[in-house]
Amino acid sequence: MSSDHKKDVKSLGINPLDKRPSLNSLIEIQSQRINAITGEVSEEKRYYISSANEDAKYFLMSTKLHWEVENKLHWQLDVTFKEDDCRCNIGYSAQNFAMLRQFALNLIKQEPTKKSVQRKQKIAGWVEEYLLEILLGGVR
Repeated sequence: MSSDHKKDVKSLGINPLDKRPSLNSLIEIQSQRINAITGEVSEEKRYYISSANEDAKYFLMSTKLHWEVENKLHWQLDVTFKEDDCRCNIGYSAQNFAMLRQFALNLIKQEPTKKSVQRKQKIAGWVEEYLLEILLGGVR
């Protein structure tokens, strides 16, 4: 499904002598997407604060780069371990589970076959010997 994207960004300078001297910019990014199939338009506004004192184009590029990196890093965790569905919120459980998922993902990725991460995860759940191979890194 394809869509057209349009972004508009505004950067407002903030008085640095205010109560927060390190806060220099308030950024508003307005996004509009048009679904090429249905023609449906969706709009979204996002706000950011920054200590940088740059123009609007700089902030637009910075947010694009940030989300590009963020999506690349967390896509695999969300797809493989359904990280976004986790509802752990007692004490440090969210951080602990995030660390365990990252550890498990790293172990799975070190297994040398060309199977996808999801496939390796499924096989490890079915075949105990394969699970041990992943956990021990082929050392036995």
